[in-house]
Formats: sequence, structure tokens, C-alpha cells
Amino acid sequence: MKLTLLYSGRSSKTGRDLVNKFKPLAKKVFRKTTNKRLKTDVVLRWGSTETFDRLSTRLELNTLDAVTNASNKLLMMQNLVGANIKTPNIKFDLNNTENLDEFRDRSGNFYVRGANDQVRYTNTLQTGDKYVSAPIKDKKREYRVHVFNGEVIALYEKIPNEEGIKLFKSFNCHFELKDASNCLLTLVDQQKCIDAVNALGLLFGGVDMVRSKGKNTYVIEVNSAPALNSTNIDRYVDKITDYVNAMGIT
Repeated sequence: MKLTLLYSGRSSKTGRDLVNKFKPLAKKVFRKTTNKRLKTDVVLRWGSTETFDRLSTRLELNTLDAVTNASNKLLMMQNLVGANIKTPNIKFDLNNTENLDEFRDRSGNFYVRGANDQVRYTNTLQTGDKYVSAPIKDKKREYRVHVFNGEVIALYEKIPNEEGIKLFKSFNCHFELKDASNCLLTLVDQQKCIDAVNALGLLFGGVDMVRSKGKNTYVIEVNSAPALNSTNIDRYVDKITDYVNAMGIT
């Protein structure tokens, strides 16, 4: 079997780790090879939206359309809202500043998805900003929920390294593995994460979910190229291998 793994620059470390895990199945790794011919048994897209003049494959995980839905953050949120996935209150039309103050918190700030797809906690807009979302009232906890083929395979709580952090990032928090069967995120909450992945057409993805003090939960992002630690990468490799085998590709 020929397995080709496509990954973007943002996920290069996890991409390289996946290649090493899949050896000798992963014959070759492509990066920034747009408009090339590709013939392989399995394409594994880890956040990559690379296209090819001619692509011949028996199986594509995830598909180009699905990864595009997740990689384009504006399109991602529009799809989630359209599928009735519960997200923070969002304003898409930034050309119209009417009612913009409704999206601010007591400090006058809101969350802005910028032109570079990064999120800012700020009180001002910049040219090219994609949307703003209202801060979640009484935010208590934030989670990364890993979903594969309609199943939660791992659930982590993001623990900030210090108090007062507004944006939870890998450099200012750490990830604590939780027991999905005995966690503050209920089965209903976990199903919301599965629904979010399905809404984008993805086979797998990492869902960021926030829980408030009032036990309300909100999907804030779906990542088609989640960073994986040494334990979690084995979960994905096992799930992907079993899925490919179930499809009769050897």
C-alpha cells in the first residue's frame, strides 16, 4: 500500500512525526507541490489544501473540500452556524458596525478572527478581519476534543499556566488528559463535538470547546491538523490504520 501524507507548514512537526509512525507505509511526503501529478493508494490530509493536476487515489482522509471548510476559518464558522452547532455569538458582516458593541465584554473587548486566521482579544478592528465573536460569559474551562469517524478518541482540558489568560494557546497553557466517560463534558457535549466535525465533512478533527460556569458549552473551532503529543499520535495512527484496513486497502 502506498500512503501519501500531506501536511501544511503549520503542522510540520506533527506531520513529520506521523510519517515516522507510518513508515514503511508512508512512501512519500508532499509539501507545497501544487499542480503535480499524484498517484497513491491513500491520501492522508493533515490540514493540507494542496491540489494536483491529476490525483489518483483509492481513499482520501480528509477530503480536500472538508479540509478547506476547516482551514478557512470564516467558512468554518459559517458552516457551524448553518448546521446549528452552538458557537459563541458571532458577527460576520464587519462592514456594518451597527450593534458591534453588543459583542464586547465589560472591558470593551471582543474576539477578532484576523486576516491571518489568528484570534485577537481586542477592542479594535483591522482591515481584513473576518468576524468577531462575543466573549463567553463566565467562561470556566476549555477543552480539546479529538474526534475520529464519529467517536471521541481523546479529551483534554486546557489548563492555563497563570491566571487571567484570555486566549488559551499551546505556549500559555498545558493539556491534561481527561476520562471521557467521567468528565465535566457530558455525552451530549461530546456529541456536539462529533456533530461539528461532521458538519465540516471531516473524518477526524480536534474540536475546541468552552464550558461556562452555568454548564453551557460552545464550539469555538475545529482543527483539521491538531497537534499531537506522543500518546495521542498513537491513537490516531491506530484509528487510521484500522479505518484503512476496514476499507479493504492493504
